Amino acid sequence: MTLDRRDAGLAALALALPLLALVASLPQRPLILGVINNFAHAPVFGAFAVIVALLIGRHSRLPAYARYGLAFASAVAAGGVIELVQPSLGRGAEWRDLANDAFGAIAGLALQLAFTIGPTRRRVLAALAACAAAAPVTWPVAEAALAYGARHHRFPTILQDRDWRDRYFVRPSGVEITREALPAEWARGGDMPALRIRITGGRWPGITHAEPHPDWSAYSRILLDLTNAGSRPLALTLRVHDRRHDNRAADRFNRTFELPARQRTVLAIALEEVALAPKGRGLDLSRIAGVILFSTGDPAEIGREYYLTRVWLE
Repeated sequence: MTLDRRDAGLAALALALPLLALVASLPQRPLILGVINNFAHAPVFGAFAVIVALLIGRHSRLPAYARYGLAFASAVAAGGVIELVQPSLGRGAEWRDLANDAFGAIAGLALQLAFTIGPTRRRVLAALAACAAAAPVTWPVAEAALAYGARHHRFPTILQDRDWRDRYFVRPSGVEITREALPAEWARGGDMPALRIRITGGRWPGITHAEPHPDWSAYSRILLDLTNAGSRPLALTLRVHDRRHDNRAADRFNRTFELPARQRTVLAIALEEVALAPKGRGLDLSRIAGVILFSTGDPAEIGREYYLTRVWLE
């Protein structure tokens, strides 16, 4: 079998695509870039599968199902090799990436089929197959976009559990969180459901808002609406850090406060205090990168609960 210039170009492109997936990577922050990075596997290996199918078709008399089957298998195999090699380059191997490779190959081949087969009905079926294969890959990107849109629209509210989009950025650690109405004793008219936070153990158990709206510079204070339904006071710490944070305690804002027993409390903290907290520099209120609310991790806290109704700026 001899390759003409066009075939050689296609073969070179087919080899380059997996290498692109191996060496190219977007930053993991903001979070949506990590999502796009995972999504990118699908079009890369979709294009790879289509090119392989074209080359097989130009140089063999295999039936269509065999050509497409070989192209799909080649894409999955190439994706598997990439995942096996990645750890040696300091990147993790993920089944999710391999699944995206496979979905992308199916979508690409189905789309190619939709443009090459004859009867309209078959074209429609092939196009629907392409959409079905693309759906699980594109949904995480759509999910992230919806969550970012809600975050922007609801600002200066930092956290209020209206729906799943608010929880998209929330990371629990050492706690269980559920969405519940405040007990009647502390409920007020117009309250949204709160996050019920139950401490299960571990070091510094609490919740992290992994990526709040970054620009707080136009506001003067941060407020937290908290309820301690228990019979004992509970000590909590609020942490705020910016993008320059070096993970030292002295390089961020930390404030420990006590929630009185059986009481709903609105805690207000001046953002000027937040800005002056890091030792040797100012915390950049236009580039906030994380907000964490946590308890001490004392074993005596296990099983204790509190409610977070809202966090916002004024």
